[in-house]
Amino acid sequence: MNNIGAIRSHMKSIRQTVKISTAQKLIAGARIVKARRMLENSRPYHNRIQHSIAAVLGDCDVKSKYLDLGQDMHKRGLLVISADRGLAGGYNQHIIKLAAQTMAEKPVLKLLAVGHIGYEKLLHIGAPVDNDFFYKVENPSMYIAREIASRMTDLFENGEVDCFDVIYTHYLSAVRMAPMLERLFPLSPEMLGDPVTHFSEYESPPDEVLELLIPKYLKGFLFGCLIQAWMCELNSRVQAMDSAVKNGNKMFDKLSLQYNRARQGAITQEITEIVAGAAAMI
Repeated sequence: MNNIGAIRSHMKSIRQTVKISTAQKLIAGARIVKARRMLENSRPYHNRIQHSIAAVLGDCDVKSKYLDLGQDMHKRGLLVISADRGLAGGYNQHIIKLAAQTMAEKPVLKLLAVGHIGYEKLLHIGAPVDNDFFYKVENPSMYIAREIASRMTDLFENGEVDCFDVIYTHYLSAVRMAPMLERLFPLSPEMLGDPVTHFSEYESPPDEVLELLIPKYLKGFLFGCLIQAWMCELNSRVQAMDSAVKNGNKMFDKLSLQYNRARQGAITQEITEIVAGAAAMI
């Protein structure tokens, strides 16, 4: 009976795990719809700003300090966007691995982490994470993107960094996600692309217009990175929880078979003992 009790307890534990995993899967699946809608709504804004910068750039006499003009860049900043929670398969591990490889190739003076899991893991590997900088990834907003962009531009304006890169997970499809390393600033013509429109008149000088547009571009770009990272986290959690539910059901079926066999064996043994006892009394 002790063996039967252990199997029954194990089955109960697996049943509870399957329920929790199913709930996590349903919640993440519902939130993906919201994240996808946010990404689709943000893309026109980002694309319009990007095209505007490319158009104004050709009319500027003095190039912005946020543009890559071939200057030397030795003081590097890095922004790492991970998840706030686990239970997402290898999502966070891929981000931390890419961040570690990036820091091994070139030293990073300022390391900013968005997301609790990435923050803790970077501290664990001894990375120089900024302790005064912390933002959540879940439910990103334009306000958060603006705060992060403002912090990064302040570091640039103060001369603490001369370039900034971002590591996040790029959402390609429900089955294709890839950790990406991209340059935030200084911007290069390759990043902006060819202008699709040209302005003939400016209310303010083109240089001043460019200085106003670049922070907006950074804010929009970061907002897109945050949304894609959140989408990839949710998608990874759906996949991980789906695998957990399937594996849990398989284990439950195996334990059910063991439980039935053990229970049948115990019943058979009791019957045998009763028959043997009755035979001894005759």
